[in-house]
Amino acid sequence: MSKISPFSAPNKAGNVAFPSSRVPRNNASDDGEQETIKLTVEQRFTEMEARMSVLETAILEHAVILRDRLGQRLDRLEEKFRYEADGIRRALQDESKDRHAKIIQLTESFTHAVDRVESRQGSPSDVSATLQDLIAALAATRTHLDGLAQAVADKRDGLAS
Repeated sequence: MSKISPFSAPNKAGNVAFPSSRVPRNNASDDGEQETIKLTVEQRFTEMEARMSVLETAILEHAVILRDRLGQRLDRLEEKFRYEADGIRRALQDESKDRHAKIIQLTESFTHAVDRVESRQGSPSDVSATLQDLIAALAATRTHLDGLAQAVADKRDGLAS
């Protein structure tokens, strides 16, 4: 296709003013020349309408393609979010179960230590053994808390990335 060349609107007499390089200026105005000018104006107008139609169609097709691609990308992102959310949900459930088991274990350890202290209050070696159990229970608690802190930090780092 050729370039669309600009033209101005018809003047009061119905003549169209073209750029000087296109139509030579001529003082004589006969009917054949005016009819030729009108035909070229009509041809240009028809050509311009056809180009506009092609352009509109191309823009609409491009918009549809972009919309479809955007929809596909959004679907993929939604799938990724669901997958990650399921992973986090499972990890939190596992962590919760693990925490409950550790709390039960810790409670049983404290209960046994308290039971030993109450049952054998007089013997110094029993007090020493009970203190050792208590120290072991506290060490297990610290290990458990460190593990929870690490799990939370890992989840936070995973969400940040």
